[in-house]
Amino acid sequence: GRALVREALDILTPALPKRLPHNPEEHKYPIWIRYTKKILVEEGHSLPHLVHIWQLIVRHRSLFYPARAQFVPQMVNGLQKIGLASNSSAE
Repeated sequence: GRALVREALDILTPALPKRLPHNPEEHKYPIWIRYTKKILVEEGHSLPHLVHIWQLIVRHRSLFYPARAQFVPQMVNGLQKIGLASNSSAE
């Protein structure tokens, strides 16, 4: 299940820039960045989906780093769901 999906994404993700070339004159960010952000927004209610997408971004950080500003709002919004429980200390 989950391991197979992770393996498939790890194989496909590095090919995205080559398979979906970016034209900066049309859009500031490549389509695969925009779709990743869209999935984070639409699936933000589901913790397993959030964790899965964030793990993908971390594993392929060199691809996502140029568009890091696109993911900051979703990261901040997801902090409580991902790990900042209301009863935990700030340390």
